[in-house]
Amino acid sequence: MDAARTSGPPSTPRRPGSWSVPLELVIEMIGILGTMGSSHPIAYQRDQQIITAFLQLALVSRSFHTLVVPVLYRSVALRTPEDIARFALTLSADSAIASKATHVRSLSLTGLGDTITPESIGNISSILFAVAPSLQHLFANFPLVQLTHCAPDLQPVRSALAALSQLVEFVSVKDDFLRQNGPCSLGWPRWENIRRLALSTPRISRQFLRGISSFPRLEILTLVAPYPDSPALEPAMTIPPNLRRVLIPIHPSTSDALCTAWGGLFTALAARRGTPVEVAFPPVWVTMSQTMFVQRWFQIKSDNGELWEVDGVELADSDLFSDWGTDSEGSIAEQH
Repeated sequence: MDAARTSGPPSTPRRPGSWSVPLELVIEMIGILGTMGSSHPIAYQRDQQIITAFLQLALVSRSFHTLVVPVLYRSVALRTPEDIARFALTLSADSAIASKATHVRSLSLTGLGDTITPESIGNISSILFAVAPSLQHLFANFPLVQLTHCAPDLQPVRSALAALSQLVEFVSVKDDFLRQNGPCSLGWPRWENIRRLALSTPRISRQFLRGISSFPRLEILTLVAPYPDSPALEPAMTIPPNLRRVLIPIHPSTSDALCTAWGGLFTALAARRGTPVEVAFPPVWVTMSQTMFVQRWFQIKSDNGELWEVDGVELADSDLFSDWGTDSEGSIAEQH
């Protein structure tokens, strides 16, 4: 044994800090770690321990930093105005740091309360403009209806939302900002790639149906606690050509007559289109007020990725991963 050891060429000493495993395996391990700590592939909430692990890996070496940062920044959750301000500052730094915005595919903005301060308006618009080329999932828990007021300082946010050309999923928790009309309204953004749209307290009207029909790729529409009315069917009414599921989670106080009217409207429009649409009314049993129910229910279901499956029908793998590209399974979580 000893002779065999000395008969071959001397081994090359390993450099301090060099990897003892193949690079491909390291990349695979980072991808696997990115899928841990989440109950669902498209959840907005991620385990803080996983985020901490990635931060520690990023400090190991420049090579590890290069591999980890794209996965670390793929999904960003900002829970307070201070989080939003810090992330906006990060993206406004030098080009090397600001380039992290190109990795952001999923963004959650919450914790702003019932009003938006001028400082938060500026920070939100800066973030949205920075991540616009890559952002595909947006969760907004702040009063978007305020953005429809004729205030000059709100224009940057309106413009930033309109710039999200790659957006695939949009969830608005506080209110349905698309229902406003008039010269000061936000209007319907030209989101040609949007596939999943969720709005709270929308008014299902002629204008609403016209608005969603401007989204050619819309497939799933979730409407939480709509206004208790429904328009009569009219010849000019349409729905998007690819809409296949309408989910209307209902509060216990919602009447059967309203559910029948909503379901009948979408079913009739689908028949006119020539392809069926599934309309489901999953009940949500709560004891809190309807306003609290909408916001809290939205937050929980979006955080855990169940928002689009509340009727018990799971999304197909093609729906879950097609948004993320070839490295979707390495997606990770909130970080700023």
